[in-house]
Amino acid sequence: MSIAGLFDGLAPRVRNIPASAPFLDTLVDAIVNALPTDDPFALADSVIFLPNRRASRGLVDAFAKRLGGAALLPAIRPLGDLEDDPDVWGPEPLALAVPPAIEPLRRRFELAQLVRARDVAEGGVSDPVRALAWADELCRLLDAAATVGAVDWSALPTLVGERDLAAHWRRSADFLKIVSDYWPKRLEVDGLADPAARRAVLLERLAETWAAAPPQTPIIIAGSTGSVAATRVLMRVAAALPKGVVVLPGLDADLDEAAWSRIDAQHPQHALKVTLESLGVARTDVAPLIDTETPQARARRQLMREALVPADATADWRKRVADNGGPALITEGAKGLYLFEARNEEEEALAVALLLREALEIPDRTAAFVTPDATLARRVEAKLRRWSIAPQMSIGEPLAETEHGVFLLLLADLLVDDGDPIAMLAALRHPLTALGLSAAERAPAITALERVIVRGARRWGDLDDLVLRIEDEARQEKNRAPHDGALRIVRALSDALTPLREARWRMRLRRRRATSPVTKRRAEPRRSARARPANPSCRCSAT
Repeated sequence: MSIAGLFDGLAPRVRNIPASAPFLDTLVDAIVNALPTDDPFALADSVIFLPNRRASRGLVDAFAKRLGGAALLPAIRPLGDLEDDPDVWGPEPLALAVPPAIEPLRRRFELAQLVRARDVAEGGVSDPVRALAWADELCRLLDAAATVGAVDWSALPTLVGERDLAAHWRRSADFLKIVSDYWPKRLEVDGLADPAARRAVLLERLAETWAAAPPQTPIIIAGSTGSVAATRVLMRVAAALPKGVVVLPGLDADLDEAAWSRIDAQHPQHALKVTLESLGVARTDVAPLIDTETPQARARRQLMREALVPADATADWRKRVADNGGPALITEGAKGLYLFEARNEEEEALAVALLLREALEIPDRTAAFVTPDATLARRVEAKLRRWSIAPQMSIGEPLAETEHGVFLLLLADLLVDDGDPIAMLAALRHPLTALGLSAAERAPAITALERVIVRGARRWGDLDDLVLRIEDEARQEKNRAPHDGALRIVRALSDALTPLREARWRMRLRRRRATSPVTKRRAEPRRSARARPANPSCRCSAT
């Protein structure tokens, strides 16, 4: 395996870090070795682009471990968040000429409004939940469209006509007019852009800037597979810069050409294959950034390559495995891999958490848990936190589990049944509940409500009924202070919920009117007496 310097050779420069090597540590070693040691600003003049913020933070840690002290680090930027960065754009940021991106939450709700308006126009029911679900799907469609470049939305009706699909597919094409016709006009009115489309425009503008005035400082794009069309454009320009280089992650350089040509969109190497075709670089011209591999790392990489060979290229899989070492390849490549079959999800989460905890007990050792199951990941996180271990979760926190999300769910429970004692006390004790009272005023009132009124069987219907009951019991007590405090906070809660209850009833009324047969008959135009057809069995004659 011949290793090449990061900036050696003629352009375009494309390098590869095999999957068996630690990507960020290998990248840092290559950068430090490629830059002159006598120039203290050589590293600081470099600009490194990585796929996301998480990789950017990891690269900073890798530099700290490699340099071992204070140093002027390069500008490290995620490809998806360039914005008005002078290290990227120079003194005159071109991002200012691009319309700002619409907020994701606003985009979701405005698309939901368009879906509801379309449903009403077609005589359907205006269902907010259904509209939000469709809005989420439209958001995913817009993001996916931005990754492939220009999309000809006008071809949708023609596509349906050519394939002679069913009527519901035609309705689907009409439904997609929301994103093909109405949504671009809506963004243009407010001078906004779709987030994914704006990121693509920024990448294309940066590529145009570099092509017009090539930077003389090191430009490195590392870790990106080029799955976004605009990213591939930027990578093609960067690889041709005087000190530009593209570093690919885990390119399989040893796969034979017959199997490589059969790689389709379902294969993990497909994005890298498309990127190399876009860059105009042959796979054999991509030099690795490592010179040696451990026997186990090489066997693991070869074993995974054979496991992922396209199905129509596996006719000679016995010979392929034998040529790469036979049983020794499988034994060495599978070393350290274990299969654990848990009886339930709780046992599975516990086993994973124990393995992670055991790994962290060894100095300078790290561990990662990768799973597509978000519920399992949160189970493991909960168990680790019991041992005072705070893992870095890449999936974020669900809205329903955040402080604001829990508060909104409690309000929703109260709108369903505002007299529910469990939901009522939970909402009153929530940190976001104030009701115009201080914490010192709320605490004793909530305690009095729980101890004096709420405990026992429920004897009231809604909040108004609960107010009357507290007033009746207060008249019979000598010490009215607990009842007065409970009465005060229940009235405050009822007043705070009044606008929400009124909005709920208005929504229900509109829904009933929209679905009522009487309303539909009134909406139909009445026929005039002259337009009514004559009844031949009823005739009048003048004598």
